[in-house]
Amino acid sequence: MCAALGLIIFLFWLLNLHYLNLFFAIAGYQVFTISPPEKENPYTGQESFVLITRRKQLQEGERFEAFRLSDTVFLEKSL
Repeated sequence: MCAALGLIIFLFWLLNLHYLNLFFAIAGYQVFTISPPEKENPYTGQESFVLITRRKQLQEGERFEAFRLSDTVFLEKSL
């Protein structure tokens, strides 16, 4: 059973299925995809990333501190 659970967690992580992760939902986390602004920004054309947080919504220009879990996935430090 532990091996099956480990395989499921591995697949969710590998396939970037954070949006469907029941563990995050049960723990009260929200998952957001954040894209860089389009106009006159040095990050334009950069890759979008995923933020896992307990916040219910994000405001444009808002700052946060987060742990990097992978190249494109971040977990916000506790509020």
